[in-house]
Amino acid sequence: MRMVRKAKDFDVAVVGAGPIGAAAALAFARRGARVVVFEANPNASRRLAGEWLHPPGVQVLARLGVDVAAEAAGATPGRGFVVFPDDGSAPIVLPYPDGMQGVSLEHESLVSLVRGRAASHELIDLRLGARVRAIADGSLTVENADGRGGTRTFEVDRVVGADGRSSVVRRALDINDDATAMAYTAGVDLRGVDLPFEGYGHVIVGGPGPVLMYRIDAERVRACFDVPLVVVGRLRRGDPETLWETYKTILPAQVTRAFREALDAKRVQWAAAGFRPRAHYGRGKVALAGDAVGYFHPMTAAGMSLGLADAECVAESPDVASYRRHRDAKSWVPELLACALYLALTRRDPSGVAVRQAVYRMWRASEDERSRTMRILACAETRPEQFVGAFQAVLWDLVREDLLRGWRTMPGMLMHLGGWMRWPAASIVPRAVRRVYRARSSPAFPLWGGPP
Repeated sequence: MRMVRKAKDFDVAVVGAGPIGAAAALAFARRGARVVVFEANPNASRRLAGEWLHPPGVQVLARLGVDVAAEAAGATPGRGFVVFPDDGSAPIVLPYPDGMQGVSLEHESLVSLVRGRAASHELIDLRLGARVRAIADGSLTVENADGRGGTRTFEVDRVVGADGRSSVVRRALDINDDATAMAYTAGVDLRGVDLPFEGYGHVIVGGPGPVLMYRIDAERVRACFDVPLVVVGRLRRGDPETLWETYKTILPAQVTRAFREALDAKRVQWAAAGFRPRAHYGRGKVALAGDAVGYFHPMTAAGMSLGLADAECVAESPDVASYRRHRDAKSWVPELLACALYLALTRRDPSGVAVRQAVYRMWRASEDERSRTMRILACAETRPEQFVGAFQAVLWDLVREDLLRGWRTMPGMLMHLGGWMRWPAASIVPRAVRRVYRARSSPAFPLWGGPP
């Protein structure tokens, strides 16, 4: 006897109602799909997570009918980044080119806005407290789907897993967990403080890891301290005095008092920072989006914008294969730059110091290179040749500097730079073998950058 399949309950089921899941629901609903969204932990937004949107992320939300800069509580326009070098030289301003503008805001404020917009859409059914227990062949078994306990099975055409790094959807696909921890991030809530460059994200180099500071509302600034795993034991995670002693000397003078007050008031949140290559986008009727696909160090703030682009693209793609082709092409170069830049700003070996100084000189000397860096970082420029061009500019600067020294240090420098030379090659490999590159990359030092 032939089995008769139950009629579908919805066109699309989205698992996760954070910014990425809510945006995916809006993107599908715009195309006329009936969408159900399941969120197991409605309070998960009250944590340290993505709070900076690059211009392309802002533009995705605008196309979905969400003006985040005007509508979100506490939203602050983002004009770009300022890097404070570890050599004590003047800060380097890296504005977004061509008038592009990002947004910084508290994560909970972003979630509230996008989730609220999804909940009010007539084609979207948001179910908070509903926990997905199983996914198979277009059906989902969900616990507490109606708010009354028990389980229920839903039949759908497509499933989107936007449920973060510990994605139950990813586990249901039986994808190997290729994530590795790199560091911890301590997010400190600074109050009543003016930033040296308002409207910019501040990247401060010189501690065990970099510090990223940005405004999250009119009264508060978020300072995110990178604590690499190699020093986290010495920092005794959660100890405010050790955090203070380790980072106080590298912060701009006008924020040190607010830093001390925040530590005394215990306004600190901790989160793990890791690396998972963006290599798996789902299969069959099940797609992944955002951190469920992959992620890298949060210092470059690219994750939220990449995830929003995932959300829009998955709704526009007829199947997972098409979705994968589009997103792999758009994600590879930002992933490379984010990993390379983190290494360049943190490594302490001779090659790391040399590359870091070359990057500083390149940014100071060339408006074009500042613009190119920001276009790639913002996920607005995804052509591999642009990454190669930026990398070549750094290497040529190293050669020029050594010429001034009479080639006395070049033999040793070339030996130290051997690992870095593989980065341009990684940007131009065919997409078919990128997973091999990613699989062989050490998460702490992606694409064979070498040990610090």
